[in-house]
Amino acid sequence: MSLRAEGYLLRWYGVRVLDPLIAACSDPNMQVRYRSAWVLGYTHDPRAYETIVQVTQDSHGFVRYDAAIALGILGDERAIAPLISLMLHTGRGAFC
Repeated sequence: MSLRAEGYLLRWYGVRVLDPLIAACSDPNMQVRYRSAWVLGYTHDPRAYETIVQVTQDSHGFVRYDAAIALGILGDERAIAPLISLMLHTGRGAFC
């Protein structure tokens, strides 16, 4: 999904897209998981927090990386501690 498409998705469907995005974060396809986490961040909806935090523990580095970025984009104060923890406890190459 392109950034433009993701923007339209959020504008047209708003919070109605939250549940499908949360479900997509468990998809077997890693590209679906990391794009879903990314879009969840842009919803700025506090209900997305738990899902994005879970995705930061994904088995694929690219998914973890985008989930960490999405956690910052989400703008939820609860994300501060997990983001600090991710930065302190991840070794070199943890996101790749």
